[in-house]
Amino acid sequence: MIEASDLDYTILRPGWFTHDDEVAYQVTQKGEPFRGHDVSLNSLSDLIVKLALTPGMESRRSLA
Repeated sequence: MIEASDLDYTILRPGWFTHDDEVAYQVTQKGEPFRGHDVSLNSLSDLIVKLALTPGMESRRSLA
């Protein structure tokens, strides 16, 4: 429903969360082979902040 709407959205589909201090991640689009499964909460937070502060970044996408 979200993808069929006219909303400005970004869906995040992270793998397994870790508590590592590192900020390192790979982003894949829906339909692409999943690269990397474990992601630190710091990495996820880094991506969320970038998405929030950069209008249009990865807009209308589903990211893993």
